[in-house]
Amino acid sequence: MFSRTRHAIRFGLHQLTVTLGIALFPIVLAARSAGFPVPIPIGRLVRATGAAFKTAE
Repeated sequence: MFSRTRHAIRFGLHQLTVTLGIALFPIVLAARSAGFPVPIPIGRLVRATGAAFKTAE
């Protein structure tokens, strides 16, 4: 039971980071075009949660 719950939580976190990355993308593009450096490591976060989800299978 706990493994199923853990799997669901990891999947949910992965989906949340993907959604966050998609939602922040236009804001980051606008900030960068205005000349502001935006060091948001969303790509690393998505890869890390994706790897955690895949190892839980």
